[in-house]
Amino acid sequence: MNRFFTHVKKKGIVTKIFIITTALLLITSLIIYFAIYIFLPGFYKEYKVSRLEMGLSDLVKEAEDSGLGEFFSLIDELEQEHNASVTIYTPDKKYGFYIPSKDLHYQGSFEQHVLEQFVSIEDDQDFILSVRQTLQPVDEAQRAILNFLPYLISINIIISVIAALFYAKMLSKPLLEVNSVAKKMAQLDFSTKSEYKSKDELGELSDSLNYMASSLQRTMRNLHDANEKLKEEIEHERKIEEERKDLFATISHELKSPITIVKGQLEGMIYNIGVYKDRDSYLKRAFESMEHLEGLVREILHLTKIDQVGFNTTISETNISESIENIVDSFHFYTSEKHLDVKFVSKEEIIIQTDKKLVEKALRNIIHNAMMYSPNGADIRITCIEEATTVHIHVFNSHVKIEEDQIDIIFEPFKRLEKSRNRNTGGSGLGLYLVKRIFEQLNIQYALTNEQDGVMFSIRIPKTE
Repeated sequence: MNRFFTHVKKKGIVTKIFIITTALLLITSLIIYFAIYIFLPGFYKEYKVSRLEMGLSDLVKEAEDSGLGEFFSLIDELEQEHNASVTIYTPDKKYGFYIPSKDLHYQGSFEQHVLEQFVSIEDDQDFILSVRQTLQPVDEAQRAILNFLPYLISINIIISVIAALFYAKMLSKPLLEVNSVAKKMAQLDFSTKSEYKSKDELGELSDSLNYMASSLQRTMRNLHDANEKLKEEIEHERKIEEERKDLFATISHELKSPITIVKGQLEGMIYNIGVYKDRDSYLKRAFESMEHLEGLVREILHLTKIDQVGFNTTISETNISESIENIVDSFHFYTSEKHLDVKFVSKEEIIIQTDKKLVEKALRNIIHNAMMYSPNGADIRITCIEEATTVHIHVFNSHVKIEEDQIDIIFEPFKRLEKSRNRNTGGSGLGLYLVKRIFEQLNIQYALTNEQDGVMFSIRIPKTE
């Protein structure tokens, strides 16, 4: 038996339901069959006696209002209905006569049951009725049931198999469907949903599985997006790290040149070698080299501060119009020397939320570049336009053009527009790179484009952080 149950456990759900249902139907049918075989005789006898007692009781009640002729008719009905014979006695039982039933038949062995009942009829005549009921033999029916058992079992098996097969398929279909969806979910395939709809527990399981699939799909999508974002951030950090390495390698070279120059000039002056005997002239040149070196170091410090891990911006209300005006005023001597026509157009007050120091540093570099790379007598136009959520700043310098293939690379460190790469006329080479890093840190959009008669630097700053 244990081996049988172990074998059943290894089967699929359809086979299990089929076997169990068939077995239950067969067992139930056999139990009912044998219950009929065992309990039918007793039930039959009790049923017949009970009906006879009820019939006799009804006869007694009706006889009270009946005449003698009608009384005999009632007795005849009782005999026919209950397969009985009635003997009528006087109250003292001295006299009696037998009334045989016209339709009473006896065949084979039978059992009889006798009831006696006192009865009074309409004419104050009293009688005692002795009712003898013949109980049909049940043992023959029992033998017939037993002989019919093989046929009944065969019919039961056929009906049970068909019913169990239909029931197994009907019950297992939603289970197999839910199982198929669950297997696909295990393989992270959320494209298939369970279509089974019902108000029972299986329907709730189907709905729960669909909900879980949607939740997992949403979670996987979010996780994928987070992973992609993390990859982008890692790639961005890798590029920054590579840029930092390249930057410091270039910085080492850029610092080495002015240091070597100043060192050679000082050494020549110390030992009065050749032209360096004119100390006043070369001290001035050495000082200019040191000033350039100081500016370069200052830019490097700014870059180092921005690129360091954990750098936090300081956001505050900034009147960007006032900041630009102050920057333009600070270059007054330079613009006068080059006869530049500088015009700034803006509202008196435009307030944005940003890091004031960083934005002013970037704008200073942009405006300084525009002035430095413009020829004498050029026009510099600076406009600041306020919109609902953004502020647009445009810095235009005339009579200048940048080669299209140079526009992107000038934002890289130590890339100068001045072709001679002279440090005195071409700047430090870090100005626009610093602008790029500041704007990236503050999420500010920018673009450098060639216009009809000059170059336009466009900036788009959000009014709120």
